[in-house]
Amino acid sequence: MTSSTTPEHQQLAIAVNDGVSAINAASSTEELRTVVSALTGKKGAISSIKSSLGKVSDVEVRKELGQLVNEALTSLQSIADSRSQQLRAGEFASVIESDRVDITEVAMSTRATQRRGRLHLVTQ
Repeated sequence: MTSSTTPEHQQLAIAVNDGVSAINAASSTEELRTVVSALTGKKGAISSIKSSLGKVSDVEVRKELGQLVNEALTSLQSIADSRSQQLRAGEFASVIESDRVDITEVAMSTRATQRRGRLHLVTQ
């Protein structure tokens, strides 16, 4: 029995694939935080695999699985960080676009086009 066919390895691969797709599907930073905490939090899929390492009887398999879990956590965190940067940039661009003020609109309003001041004393 090779170590790559253990149920823990398969669960880890499924959890990582699901995690990457969930991270990429996140449409806001709040949703991304929720996804990341669901993946890597105390009740997450990867944490449950990490907690089940003590039940693995073969030391070599446990060692290999522990390394894979740590690599999976770091890779998911780096993917989440890059996605967070993308989402923050998009949100910032939308905030900038919504806060844009057309100053020509203010200058050309009906109040601005009304005659200002009065005639010079000599021209009266």
